[in-house]
Amino acid sequence: MFSKGVKPMCRSLRKIAVCFLSETNVASRRLSLSSVFKSTYSSTTSHIHRLNAKSQSTASQNHILNGTSRADVKFLQSSESCRRFLDRYDNFLFDCDGVLWENDHVTHIPGISEAIHLLQDLNKRLIYVTNNSTKSRLDLQNKFNEHGFHSPLENVFTNSYACALYLKEFLGVKDSVYLISGEGTKWELDQLGIGHFGSGADLCQPSSHVSTLLKHKFNDEVTSVLVGFDEHFSYNKIFKAASYLMDPNCHFVATNIVEKSAIIGREGRKMKMPLTGVMVNAIAEAAGRQPVIVGKPFNTMFDCVRKQLPDLDLSRTVFIGDSLKADMGFAKSVGIDSALVLTGVNTSSDISQFPDLCPEFVLRSLADIVH
Repeated sequence: MFSKGVKPMCRSLRKIAVCFLSETNVASRRLSLSSVFKSTYSSTTSHIHRLNAKSQSTASQNHILNGTSRADVKFLQSSESCRRFLDRYDNFLFDCDGVLWENDHVTHIPGISEAIHLLQDLNKRLIYVTNNSTKSRLDLQNKFNEHGFHSPLENVFTNSYACALYLKEFLGVKDSVYLISGEGTKWELDQLGIGHFGSGADLCQPSSHVSTLLKHKFNDEVTSVLVGFDEHFSYNKIFKAASYLMDPNCHFVATNIVEKSAIIGREGRKMKMPLTGVMVNAIAEAAGRQPVIVGKPFNTMFDCVRKQLPDLDLSRTVFIGDSLKADMGFAKSVGIDSALVLTGVNTSSDISQFPDLCPEFVLRSLADIVH
């Protein structure tokens, strides 16, 4: 089904290497993917400021929400409004980071386990949909247990798992995936029996010299390049991925692109951590190709959810997340309602800046559904 057209590419590898290193040729193929979305990650060290914003008065909250282009955005704060919210939906889809715990991946958000247990007691279907490609579904299931609640594995969707599903179920890929991602993605490919190579540190000698690059090892049978968050990301991996992608029959798939960086550290010692979007863009610009983005806000992620859970009634489904661009954008793209929680990326004051991404509901925290 898939072309083995990288053989001619490897036979003329000198031409590829020279093309890859040429500033003129690379510049002519540059993409503007970075303009598609602005980074939505806010500083984890600004949490105190976000909490101050979340604790403003009810009148101030309503003033902000009424100033948006969506007059029907509802701020859920009373027991009656929360009861109506819960009665309205049968299926609750959740982002994880910034919703179930803080965006540092460690800090508990008070009352979350009680909220999850309430929904479970009400026989709601709970589905977890995250753009974090560093974790496998099993990793998340174990983390749920640590935070005091449980979920069956079939209700957990990481973008790594969705990528594996997309490759196998939608593209028919079974083998020879060049993987630029971490252990979470590797585990998901293994679970679906998809052969892959390239994870971990690249062992070839890094160099800007064509003679050295020509000695790099290539896989003649490659079918796809899959990119997620990779702590071993390197020049060698960009070179190899871009070279493989010169074959138009080689699939180019990425876990996500919205998250490009995060500010980490403490006051006085802040640092910038590059995230998946930076890695995807580097390869896309070198290759001159645009990837299929599986993660939120693109609806490919939801296609994978529906593939596994075909009986979802969209009219009775709501997505709960902390990011206007990734989560509310995802809900809009697939045609379901959304609720923004203020425990993560965005605050209520951000809503007026993104009128096309207004949620139907706003909660200070998911824990607020418990009264």
